[in-house]
Amino acid sequence: PLTVNTSPITLVNEPIVIESFPPLPFTITLTMFADTTSVTPVSVTVSCPIHRDNGRTEVLASDCRDILRCIRCGACLNVCPVYRQTGGHAYGWVYSGPMGAVLTPLLAGHVEGSQELANASTLCGACMDACPVGIPLQDLLLSLRRTKASKAGAAEKAGWRAWSAAWSHRSTYEASVVAATSPARKLAGSRVASKLVPGAGRWALGRELPTPASSSFRSRWKKGDI
Repeated sequence: PLTVNTSPITLVNEPIVIESFPPLPFTITLTMFADTTSVTPVSVTVSCPIHRDNGRTEVLASDCRDILRCIRCGACLNVCPVYRQTGGHAYGWVYSGPMGAVLTPLLAGHVEGSQELANASTLCGACMDACPVGIPLQDLLLSLRRTKASKAGAAEKAGWRAWSAAWSHRSTYEASVVAATSPARKLAGSRVASKLVPGAGRWALGRELPTPASSSFRSRWKKGDI
């Protein structure tokens, strides 16, 4: 056995993976025979670095292992409606677009906001259709959402339950739409007013509330305009 940083390993005919950052150089001495007829062992010293796998071993053992087949072609980025509106910097790390929304939470969970990236998707499925290696990105995004939901606090779970109950019935859904659009029309175009909306303070730093449509889809449908 060989000991490096108190981590014992055994030299076998398989890759050796040792977690270390930054890459740590080490030296090993192998004892072998020069040929099949030699009886005198020869010592050979080999120096090589230890590289970390950045958590890919854990990803390989998870339900999201398919993301490791990504070839970084960018096809999913080009068709993603969310990426086209926000750009790459909004994803906060090296990888952006749908594949970044999956890979970043898995490899860089320590990055602030990384666990929210799975929500940056309309689940339209365009990325799955465009992927040349057939990665089920929509399924992986849903898997990450389920994982995050299982760890949500009591207040967040209560809020989502209330929203689900309200939008499960037509009457309460339509009432909530009216309640939201009426003040939104008055606040539209005002960045200062946007900051007064609960929970929208940081969102409003560089944005203005969009102006809602003058009439809803349902009302236009009843009038025969659509």
